[in-house]
Amino acid sequence: MDTDVFEGLRHQLGVSQETLARMLDVHPVTVNKWERGKRAIPRVVALAMWALIYMQRGEEEAKKQ
Repeated sequence: MDTDVFEGLRHQLGVSQETLARMLDVHPVTVNKWERGKRAIPRVVALAMWALIYMQRGEEEAKKQ
């Protein structure tokens, strides 16, 4: 996952770097480094981001019904 996709998903989730860090159980500086390309984004984190997006969409669909 590249940095632009990672940051874009965070924005889609509507959370700050600090909140995302808590969700992923990492330090906020780590999220910042991932977004700036200073650290590689682990595959497990990329999968977790897509899972969070999937869960959010499911919640939005449930609210519509």
